[in-house]
This record gives sequence, structure tokens and C-alpha cells, in this order.
Amino acid sequence: MHTLSQNWKDSEIEKVFMYAVKYKLPIIVHTGFSKMTTCRRFEKFIKNFKSVPVILAHGQPEVQAEKLVSTYTNCYLDTAFLSSLQISRLLESEVKAKVLLGSDYPIQYTYPDTKKLLVELGENWNVFEKTMTLLNFLEFFAHKVKINDIQTNQ
Repeated sequence: MHTLSQNWKDSEIEKVFMYAVKYKLPIIVHTGFSKMTTCRRFEKFIKNFKSVPVILAHGQPEVQAEKLVSTYTNCYLDTAFLSSLQISRLLESEVKAKVLLGSDYPIQYTYPDTKKLLVELGENWNVFEKTMTLLNFLEFFAHKVKINDIQTNQ
């Protein structure tokens, strides 16, 4: 749901959450720095609809996103459009198990430090990406796995 470009009202957002409860669906919301898209705007829905998994796309503003993710068990954030520095910090924080790999990152031309991160990870990038994606995906959908159970093809 992109509340800024689609001009969603709170009453409409609430209907989407009720639908998600009925059909046991997750919701992904675009977050950003405008009044319409800050993470704080979605807190009442995350709090009131605890059975609905919510992904804060872009996790912005970062401080708000991290607070919501650490406060609510049904709240996650993705790395889409976060810098590698932000991602590294999140992966070392208490919310690391609730960080999902976002599809529009890394964006080479947007963040100059991306290339540096990829070079530093080298061959480990594939393992990092697959493990982070798979483990967090499975956790998101309430399946418990051990890291030793995951095999990656290199």
C-alpha cells in the first residue's frame, strides 16, 4: 500500500487491515518522510491488528521503523532503498531477525557505499543474501528453522 501516491485515508487503511485479518494476509506499506508515509502513521494499525504481519517497506524514518519493529511482534521492515550502512547497523541490532531483504536494493547508482559492501562480502554475498532472505522469510511466516538446515548453492 502506497499511502502517499494513492492518497489513502485512515478509514480506508483500517478496511484493508480488516480484510487482511479475515483472509490471514500480510500487509506491506510504503514508508518515507512525508506525513502520509512515516512509520508512526501506521502504528495504530499495527497495534490494533496484531494478527496481521506488517512489513514497513524502506523502513523510514529509520528510528521510527526500528522502534515499531522492536515493540510489535507483527511488525517487520525491509532493506529496500536503505544504504548498506543502515543495513549493516540493523543486522547488528536487536531487530535483525525481523529485517527482510528488499528487492530494490542494492541500488548501485544511488548509494556509492554499495559497491564497497559487495566487494567486501565477495563470495559471501550469495550466502548472506540467501540466508537472510530465507531465514527471515520463514520466520515471517512462522516457520522455525536452524541455520544448519539451510544449504546454499555457490
